[in-house]
Amino acid sequence: MSDTVFIQLAPVVLAAVGLFLIVTPRNPWLRPVQGSELSLRHLRLMGAFFMIVAAIFAILMLTGRIAAAS
Repeated sequence: MSDTVFIQLAPVVLAAVGLFLIVTPRNPWLRPVQGSELSLRHLRLMGAFFMIVAAIFAILMLTGRIAAAS
């Protein structure tokens, strides 16, 4: 996979991972985890972080600060 395709797909992948972490309806681990509500809150916060990073990355690409094509 070339670098330009990776750079163009990176915001989409980050946003997809972030959205998955935010909308996860239950504890995604196989066995019950102590304090799973806290774990779920951390997953949602991590998802929000991924979405913010994806948005910043996409804005930098659109403004030309990150070259998507060489």
